[in-house]
Amino acid sequence: MKPIYKIFALTCLVMLLGSCKKFLEESSQDELVPKTTKEFNELLMGSGYPLLSGASVGDPPLNALTTLMDDDVEGIAPRTSTSARTLSYRWGFTWQPDYYSAYVNGDNTSGSNPWASFYNRILGCNIALKYADGSTGTDNDKNYLKGQAHVLRAYYYFQLVNLYGWPYNDPSKSPQRELAVPLILSPDLQDAGRPRNTVQEVYEQILKDISSGIHFLEGTTNNGGLFRIGLPAAHLLASRVYLHLENWQQVIAHADAVLETKPGLLNLQGFTADATTNNVIVSTKNPETLWIFGITTEVQSGDLATNTTMFSLSASLANSYTTADLRWNTYIRKTTGRYLYSAVKWASRSAPGKAWRTAEAYLNRAEAYLMLSKSGQGGLSSALSDLNTLRRNRFAPATYTDVTFTHADEALAFCREERRRELCFEDQRWFDLRRYGMPAIEHIWYEPNATRYVLTAKDPAYVLPIPDNVLLNNPLLTQNPLAAARTGTAVN
Repeated sequence: MKPIYKIFALTCLVMLLGSCKKFLEESSQDELVPKTTKEFNELLMGSGYPLLSGASVGDPPLNALTTLMDDDVEGIAPRTSTSARTLSYRWGFTWQPDYYSAYVNGDNTSGSNPWASFYNRILGCNIALKYADGSTGTDNDKNYLKGQAHVLRAYYYFQLVNLYGWPYNDPSKSPQRELAVPLILSPDLQDAGRPRNTVQEVYEQILKDISSGIHFLEGTTNNGGLFRIGLPAAHLLASRVYLHLENWQQVIAHADAVLETKPGLLNLQGFTADATTNNVIVSTKNPETLWIFGITTEVQSGDLATNTTMFSLSASLANSYTTADLRWNTYIRKTTGRYLYSAVKWASRSAPGKAWRTAEAYLNRAEAYLMLSKSGQGGLSSALSDLNTLRRNRFAPATYTDVTFTHADEALAFCREERRRELCFEDQRWFDLRRYGMPAIEHIWYEPNATRYVLTAKDPAYVLPIPDNVLLNNPLLTQNPLAAARTGTAVN
């Protein structure tokens, strides 16, 4: 018999159209019905976690779309290919309001639809949470199952609210009124067709899930290693979420919890990347890794990483590195005269493609300390300590000097650039730009002549449109405000 999680992965979409309870209790499927906690844990791995093999939906478009839209890439030349997939990159790169129909070739139910993909995974988490207590197993196994499911669900709603909702910290908007995404917290069919909750309500649920996840994970045994959510990863997510909520004390508290357990950093001095042995940045061998997931094809999809004829590293990101910074030759690679983000961060296309790393905890905490320092509460020296701890592992000793600042504003600007350098192409930049105030961005697209497109400050395109078929299937939903179609201007 096939493992339960494989069967579940094939039936997940069917379950969206019918009662989950009926599926689980169907007598003709009795031999497939999970009963033990360990079986539900397998089910969660196959349906609630990002897939570790095959076509992992949700993350490929998230990485490709957010990378296309942010300021870490730039266009370099026209493409000769006229394939629909190739041409669809233009829609995201130029922030067109109808990019969904182009990007997924008119099929909003495909793997290129983050909305459907994340909700499918939320469904897997909801099933685990509903049936965990009634399953047969030890208290440790049940708590471990519930802890993972709560943290995963929090993560997916964090992704969704930052894709389809207005930034929480924008002072010109109210998170209590701005709409985000529906909160579906049960696998029951009657809960699927809900209206959109507010940004505030979604974040409140995220915090509840993280708190519950941490509660259930404390004292349990993680038998899945780095491929499963553990307590340090849960605290890192909490630190990231509170960064968006600008609750600086909580950012620090949760970053502290991460670094008390996993303070180690990878020293790039003497580090030799070898993709064939998985000795790369996104790897179980990296001492910074807290959780590793997904597949490499999610981050090396199409022209964004493997083809130098459409996109390159943006000049602003490239120029932010110094030649002494070891990340310049480790995270970045040069090919045919152009710089791209590096395969050195990832191994082969069948290896895990994403990881949460200890480095982020240092950066989160440093930024929080600096925000407190700006308000007169101290923290500048603590922030500099975190930044220098990270940087000492990113430079050779002979070329390294600690950074020093006397003003929090200058240190904050440096900290955010350090975050950009360290976490480039790890699904952070687009969300960071949103919480930084949604600055204007310019992109050049070659059609075949150079044409400039502008994403204005606080542009409506900083919030993605809800897919057309989602609106069609749920009349209680309303579309986000859409920007006008962008025509661009010729570059002289």
